[in-house]
Amino acid sequence: MAKLRREGNDVQYASGPSLKPLRVVASGTLFLTHTLSVPCHPGPSSAIRAHSVEKARGGSANLVLSLLAQFANVDAVLVAPLGGNDEGKAILRDLENEGVTTRYCKLWNDAGIPSAWILHADITHEDFVSLLGPLSNFYTYACYRNPAPITVRSSTAALPFQSQ
Repeated sequence: MAKLRREGNDVQYASGPSLKPLRVVASGTLFLTHTLSVPCHPGPSSAIRAHSVEKARGGSANLVLSLLAQFANVDAVLVAPLGGNDEGKAILRDLENEGVTTRYCKLWNDAGIPSAWILHADITHEDFVSLLGPLSNFYTYACYRNPAPITVRSSTAALPFQSQ
């Protein structure tokens, strides 16, 4: 049976060795996304403790290349600058293990990896509805209603384009 997925750095093609691989080269910024799961969003000047932290690799170029590198006849090549700290080296190691060629990436020794931080509040659907329920209730805005009804008067004058 033909191999449809590449494992590691070995190259075997589904249709035979005579086909040239499709080389896909991409460039872009790699960053880390830290998602902090918190019970609720903190107020101004307050502190809250996250109960879990998830760290994921971000950036469109490396995500697309790691996806394409799974196909047997694709040679995925990344051209990108990276920080030379431990996180940058770990990202390069992960990409190489996924089959992405990173030899054209530039490592900057004294630079770090750009990071994005996301606060994800644990709020259920019921909590959300209970927060918005009073806002969507008609009687909440009863004090803003005009007590006098608005009457619309119709004019009996002829319209300008009316034929006589």
